[in-house]
Amino acid sequence: MNNTILFFTSELDNRFKSAQCNDLYKIIDQHLTNQKAKSYFSLFKYDQPTGEQVLEKIAENPAYIQYCGHGGEEGEIQLIDARGKVYSLPVDSLKAQLEKNFNLECLFLGSCNSDKLLDQLMDCAEYSVGFTESPEADFVNAFYDRFYARLAYHGSPYKAFLEARERLKVNRTIAAGPQVIFKSKNNIIMELLELEGGSLLEKAKLAQSDKKLSDRLNKLASLKEQADIISEALLISHPFALEVVEFSTLKKKLAHDLAFQVMAHEDINKIEAFERKFSLVLNVVQDIMIAYEERKSAKTSLAEIGKRLPKKPTATAFNSLLKNTEIRGMHPEFQELLAASVNYCAKVIQRA
Repeated sequence: MNNTILFFTSELDNRFKSAQCNDLYKIIDQHLTNQKAKSYFSLFKYDQPTGEQVLEKIAENPAYIQYCGHGGEEGEIQLIDARGKVYSLPVDSLKAQLEKNFNLECLFLGSCNSDKLLDQLMDCAEYSVGFTESPEADFVNAFYDRFYARLAYHGSPYKAFLEARERLKVNRTIAAGPQVIFKSKNNIIMELLELEGGSLLEKAKLAQSDKKLSDRLNKLASLKEQADIISEALLISHPFALEVVEFSTLKKKLAHDLAFQVMAHEDINKIEAFERKFSLVLNVVQDIMIAYEERKSAKTSLAEIGKRLPKKPTATAFNSLLKNTEIRGMHPEFQELLAASVNYCAKVIQRA
């Protein structure tokens, strides 16, 4: 599984000294070498590349891209050519190469005005992080320190961002000055995340007395009409929409961690094969949670996957999934929905 993090730097002046970018690299590397992350992530550092070299590395399809360096007035990445001259990496060229990388999950920028660049690139990655104005290197490093600590633990960029942002609120007044920005190319998910803090049904009850909230719910209703697939449309009105979204950001690493747990005594090829198949099962679990009444429609595809999964490790993985720390921290009624969906899948697979 390619979960490579491409870390590239470009130090042009004293704002981003080599030592400061090296500090950020060491922070990331430290978090990714812990027991839960070392089999999932790989980190590759590239110092002072040319624009052509950056594009070549992106063509290798890393899952994560992290930039540490300087940004122009519109956030454009600034590099140094062979003659030592500063120039901006053309945004059109960068975007075109990023769009070819179907493996790209996250784009992380630690540079000035990078929020403006993300406005142009956010459709290229599932999730993107950047900064407004001219953030100090210590602020950038403090955010990514907490972000990567949590990403390494549970694999969810969304949860890692919320947890890192919360840490910044505790340690620093972030109402003024440079801000950290999180974006997703899925507009529906972004609207759901902005309603963080309760179910949509609970929010709807309050909307009559809260014009701002009412406006957001009306926007969600319009987004429902734009949904490309049925599951997205159903998600808009789901009582646990936020929890389903959170599960969707966790499931990739959940499949990885569970595979290494239940297949620990097997060779790496068997572990990775189990991981791929169990990832498909978690996709079905998510679909069933979104439309539980239609769960029987997933029976045929689930049975086909089940024929290729070892029964005992699969049952153990399901049990461990429901005991996972991140899952146990979610709304109790969502946990009941998840358990019902998992139990249905487990029965189908055991009979396959």
